[in-house]
Amino acid sequence: MIEYMFYSTIALSYIELDKDTLTEPDDVYVTLDSSIDIEKSSFWYQGEEIRPQNGKIFFHVYEEDESIFRYILKDSNGNVLEDSSKTITLDSINPEIEVKVNDHLIEDTLYLVDKTPLSITCTDTHLDNFDVYVDDVLMEEDDQFEVEPGARQIKIVASDSFGHETIRLIDVKRINVPVIDVNQDYDAYTLDPSFHFDFNEVIKESFSLIMYVDGIKTREFDCKDLEELEIKLDKTGDYLFQLVLPQALYLNFQIEDHDQYLIHFSNDELYLNMIPDTYQTNETVFVNMNWNLRYVKNTYLEIWNGRYWIRRDIIDQIVFAAIPGQSIQYYARAYVEDMFSRKVEKEVSVLVDCQPPEISLQGNGQILKENELNILEKDTIIEYLSSEKTKVTMKFKINDQEMQNITLNQAFSQLKKDDVLYVDILAKDEVGNLSSKTYLIKKEPIVLTNPIITTSYETSSFDPFNQDIAHIDHIWKVDESNNLIQHETVKKINDMTKPTIRFIRKNDNTIRIILMKGAEYSNDRFQKIMIDDKPIDLSLLKKDKFGNYYYDHVSHTSHCTIKAIATDASGNKTSLQEEFTFSLYQWLIPACLITFVTLLSLIVYQIRKRIHG
Repeated sequence: MIEYMFYSTIALSYIELDKDTLTEPDDVYVTLDSSIDIEKSSFWYQGEEIRPQNGKIFFHVYEEDESIFRYILKDSNGNVLEDSSKTITLDSINPEIEVKVNDHLIEDTLYLVDKTPLSITCTDTHLDNFDVYVDDVLMEEDDQFEVEPGARQIKIVASDSFGHETIRLIDVKRINVPVIDVNQDYDAYTLDPSFHFDFNEVIKESFSLIMYVDGIKTREFDCKDLEELEIKLDKTGDYLFQLVLPQALYLNFQIEDHDQYLIHFSNDELYLNMIPDTYQTNETVFVNMNWNLRYVKNTYLEIWNGRYWIRRDIIDQIVFAAIPGQSIQYYARAYVEDMFSRKVEKEVSVLVDCQPPEISLQGNGQILKENELNILEKDTIIEYLSSEKTKVTMKFKINDQEMQNITLNQAFSQLKKDDVLYVDILAKDEVGNLSSKTYLIKKEPIVLTNPIITTSYETSSFDPFNQDIAHIDHIWKVDESNNLIQHETVKKINDMTKPTIRFIRKNDNTIRIILMKGAEYSNDRFQKIMIDDKPIDLSLLKKDKFGNYYYDHVSHTSHCTIKAIATDASGNKTSLQEEFTFSLYQWLIPACLITFVTLLSLIVYQIRKRIHG
């Protein structure tokens, strides 16, 4: 053990490498002391064992930076003389120079608008020297400094300890940023699809205007040689515009003091829908709501629950609850306003009716009792009352017998003594609520101690000239079915009408004397007819087809006086007298005609006599 420690302290002379630093991958040869047994010793490079070749040890260095050569040296007796390792360094890469402006890499050209901060980073493990020149002037600060717009070129020189050197030349070019006017305010909400950029003067540089819609790059406009640019917005969204140089995308120039220009545009119609399952029912109703979710500024919802209004934020679905035994007219109204100052209001009304329909029976205005015996007078008119728009079905049964095709009052009229009418009523309203009731009805018996006599009066004729009064007595009694029936009718007539006489001139010398026919019970008749105070035989009277008695008087004088008297069975009497005048010419014409005919006959006779000679 002591011998091993002695050898390890002097082992530096047992091995040598022909080189331990390299500028490119190469083979490294190992020289051993003569006391070393190469076959019994062990060698490794980067963990891989190395075997002697033709009595020599060598290995190929290929990894950049540092690598490890390890060895265990032994003599011919197998004693360990040294157990150690050596470090080999390979550096074949030139220093890398990175130039940034605002965290963006610069390649060959730096575009400047104003004084610009420049950041330079050199990456090399064995960096030895690093210098920056602006227009051949060495800068005191190497890694951070500002470049003035008047600069023309930046030169960066970096070298490492292995003799590698890197030189970067960056041209500096000053550019003019366009002055931009737009027709919309920054971060504005607009419905105008026309978006106008005015650059005030023609753009000389190769600027691009990039348009993002909802964060996605959609278009890029080449603005070089343009003085203005008109863009049509075609869909709803958030529009972001950036003005950049394609050659140096790290530059984001400001538009009206903003790093980016943002507007919000919509060509969608603002809508608000309230759609209930139904508008009238006896079940819970769900009202589905939908509206433009984007760009909403203000919303509210008001609900009337039958007792008071509830105001709340707008929701996707309203619930109008069905409450047993209650009928509630629900109301809901909603309001939506968006960032574009557009407003829309909607309202809806729903009837949730869980109240059974009202039904009842009444007789002569009195409400009948349900499930109790109701005793009604015979002439009672029974009616049923129900809620509006209610369908009512009735079933009737007298005692144990069902009645078909019959009305309520018809069934009641058929009740006899001690009969009971059962009325089953089923009512259904238009939303399906049901009500049912049962009534028991009995007819009150009629008891008469004396006959009932009712009296009525009527005229005996429709003739306006005959208005006799008829006195009618109606005698009533109760039959075996407890029905009050009319047993007998006695009619008496009070004859108040006088006989009617008329004189009618038939032609120039004939007068008709008429007694108009009266009622049968009246027995009207002529009592006397006088012509120039001479009585006429009444047996000569005739009767026309209407039953009127008449007498025709033919006058042979220029005037006459006619008087007629008529009476009836009740002693009513009528007397009528009138004078009639006749013209003399009424006799002259007939006389002349007779004379003319007589002369003509004589002439004809004489002519015939001569002819037959």
